[in-house]
Amino acid sequence: MKKRPPAAQRNRINDRARRRSRITATIGIVSCVLFAAIILVAVITEAAHTRSHIDPVTVAPPESENDVSVIREIDSDDPLTDDSTHPGTDNAESRNQESDSEKDPPGNDDPDNAETDPQTDTGTDPEPPETVGITDAGRWLESTFLGYPVTANSSDESRRILEYLESGAPLRWALAYGDGGTVSYTKRYPELSYYYYDLEGGTELAYRADWIRYAASLSKLPFIYSVLLEIEQYSSEAYTDPYHDRYYDLDALWTYEPATMFRDGSGIIQEENAGFSLTVGEVFEYAVKYSDNIAFAWLQEHFGLSSYFDLLERLEISGGRDDPYMDFSARDCGKILYSVYRYFESGSPLSSKLKEWMADSDLSVLIASHFPKGMVPHKYGWDIDSFHDMAIIMDGRPYILVVMTDYEDGNEDRGALEYFSTITEMTKSMHASETTN
Repeated sequence: MKKRPPAAQRNRINDRARRRSRITATIGIVSCVLFAAIILVAVITEAAHTRSHIDPVTVAPPESENDVSVIREIDSDDPLTDDSTHPGTDNAESRNQESDSEKDPPGNDDPDNAETDPQTDTGTDPEPPETVGITDAGRWLESTFLGYPVTANSSDESRRILEYLESGAPLRWALAYGDGGTVSYTKRYPELSYYYYDLEGGTELAYRADWIRYAASLSKLPFIYSVLLEIEQYSSEAYTDPYHDRYYDLDALWTYEPATMFRDGSGIIQEENAGFSLTVGEVFEYAVKYSDNIAFAWLQEHFGLSSYFDLLERLEISGGRDDPYMDFSARDCGKILYSVYRYFESGSPLSSKLKEWMADSDLSVLIASHFPKGMVPHKYGWDIDSFHDMAIIMDGRPYILVVMTDYEDGNEDRGALEYFSTITEMTKSMHASETTN
């Protein structure tokens, strides 16, 4: 007789199965409605076309060039052409989110967004200048990957790690669907990705590291990083502008309004009442330290995604630039961490803040739990079939470690925690051996 998972775990798995069924049914209904609408539009168009031949009318030419409508075609394959070509605000622990707002923040004439503006000005705002990007921010970024040295690690310990990844990890619980709609519990081998990079020696060890998969809240880090670079660029500009002074003011007050800002999933702001306030700088901190979905959604709405997509292109990231934009490979995460590490080395005040937020993460049962407190800036991601962590281990010879899995129950799954513990300790041992050789 097969051993069954604990009741609480069965309930979680059943809940997720029901959720998937509801989502599938909803998608089916929406698809049918859209198909019917397309058919209806086609019929109406054909009828109008037929009528135009039966009962022609005379159309007067436009009186001026202003009366002529011009249609601008946008290349949908270019992620930097326009934010509207990308999916909307998809929070890391919940995919059911609203569309991405425009790059520039709403003005005071937008009543629906008035409460989300960091600061209210009774005067008339000047016309904002062209959107600020990160082209000139942190000049070290220009050469981040021009000299990215990579040598494959072929030590005995690295081979043991690969063998463990291939067949030694704990199994995970999963649902098995049989004939007639029967559902049973079973265990199967997890889907794993792994990436290690020695920041000084340039050696790497990769296991399915190029597999692009749902990264969950790991995607919060490159977004936050890109916006901090954008803010640093504006701060270095020779001119000042009242509109952007308010737009980039990290000391401005942000107030939580549950009716418009609530997001399910990770974070702690959702537990607060209406009127709860933070500075904009603290909103950044909550998005990183607590992986807060409400904070993350507001930052996306306020700053947009232009700098985010710009950063991914400049770092030659393989995932993240298409729909969905929260899919990355383990190697992508390694590249992002490499660039973030170089950002730490710049010593700017914002880079120090980012390092502090990452090192003080509220979920410390993963990679960071195997090192002294504050030694490991990291970002975790946890959602359905997704339990990941990516970290910079700041020891005497710093290195990058990215672990991506499809373990179901996150830090409540003993198998998942056992896996993270084992793979982290094996990597520590391998890195220590490389350091002494």
